[in-house]
Amino acid sequence: MGSGADQSDTKRVETKTKTKGESMKTQTDNGGAAFPPMMYDSIMQGMTLRDYFAASAMQGICANLHCTPQVTFKEVSQRAYAQADAMIAARKEEA
Repeated sequence: MGSGADQSDTKRVETKTKTKGESMKTQTDNGGAAFPPMMYDSIMQGMTLRDYFAASAMQGICANLHCTPQVTFKEVSQRAYAQADAMIAARKEEA
């Protein structure tokens, strides 16, 4: 890729891990960087593709709240990230 960024941050797969005394943790594919990543002190800064997709989906959901007027902010966020996850999955199928 040539950006020098740590690729382990840009391609995550959904896995479930459990260590002694901890509950099951799920790591979700974030789709990588939405924009060219910026490095500050060896830490990648910026929005992930998953966040970008969720923000875009949230705009559509909020623009149509008259269809479901009793939805909470938490439900809007959950729906937006569910849509973002579906979009990332669809990209993988096409690749």
